[in-house]
Amino acid sequence: MIDKIQYKLLLDGTVKKPDGSDTTKELLNYIRDSKPKTLFRYRACNDFTLQALIDNKLYFGSSCKFNDPYDCLLYFDVDRLKNEVRNNSEIKKIEEAIIAAKETGTFPPQLSQDAIAIIRSLADNAIRARITNSLTNPNQFNNLKSFYLQEIDENVRGLSNYFSKYAPMACFSEKPNNLLMWSHYADSHRGFVLEYDTDAFYTKCTGCKNITTSPTCDWKTTLLFPIVYTKQRYDATQFLSDQINIDILNKLNYPKIWGKLDELDIIKVGIYKHTQWAYEHEWRLFLYLKNNFDESNYWIDAKPVSIYMGCRISSCYEKLLIAYAKENKIKLYKMSESPSKLTYKLHKINLLK
Repeated sequence: MIDKIQYKLLLDGTVKKPDGSDTTKELLNYIRDSKPKTLFRYRACNDFTLQALIDNKLYFGSSCKFNDPYDCLLYFDVDRLKNEVRNNSEIKKIEEAIIAAKETGTFPPQLSQDAIAIIRSLADNAIRARITNSLTNPNQFNNLKSFYLQEIDENVRGLSNYFSKYAPMACFSEKPNNLLMWSHYADSHRGFVLEYDTDAFYTKCTGCKNITTSPTCDWKTTLLFPIVYTKQRYDATQFLSDQINIDILNKLNYPKIWGKLDELDIIKVGIYKHTQWAYEHEWRLFLYLKNNFDESNYWIDAKPVSIYMGCRISSCYEKLLIAYAKENKIKLYKMSESPSKLTYKLHKINLLK
């Protein structure tokens, strides 16, 4: 069982300290050791959900289709970041990164003259003089500051669009008998709930051929995270800053110089929700896609261990689910109200004993 306080402490500790240490691996191990054995996915009855069940596929969705408009809506303190650029503090980071790379001064031919001018100025430790003057090609950008400010605006749009459309995730609950969940996500009790073994979610990612021996991408196998319910949104400003520095250095042909302060920032964007959603007891499974962001690829093979049918499910869908459960030898239950009791509870009836 996840302890919320311990989980939040480890989650906050994934931001690297000055000595380079962080709690990322400790957090991932904690989730693996403490996660529920099974989780539940609420579904309405329709052609898509039933075909997915028959095919034993688990489909992922993008946040633009979620019912919470704040879900994965990124917050950036753009004004603060732009002020840091104008005050040279962000530019100084690039200077230090390039100087630390100890380049020889031989530049590839595809670099523009103004990019080379910037790099030479940085290598000569004369950045303050260079960034205040126009560069040789004003059609590209007037100076490094204006280029950086332009990168901020472009990355704000790009990252926001990415998390809205191209960050596939699947949502689960810890409980199969939540009245509100049945009402909101299972067509007012006319749908069904699928129970999955969480160990089946820990698989090799698609972006690394040597996942078992490569510590750099080991976290990508741990794609299951519990939601953090909070009244304050996740601040992704550092995420934006790191991404901009990475992009600028790549354009200047200095790849792999800049690293992220928090390797889990891309996950944190998708696991912060307002406390009003706490009744969902939600966990999220993230699908790691390295390059191919076609929605037709937003799925994994996954067979449920049991099915819970809603108390108002139609007879035709009930017959279909009974046939599926028998053929696949999995447990099948039907939820029922308790009119003879004072409590508001659903209980399950085992249909295949």
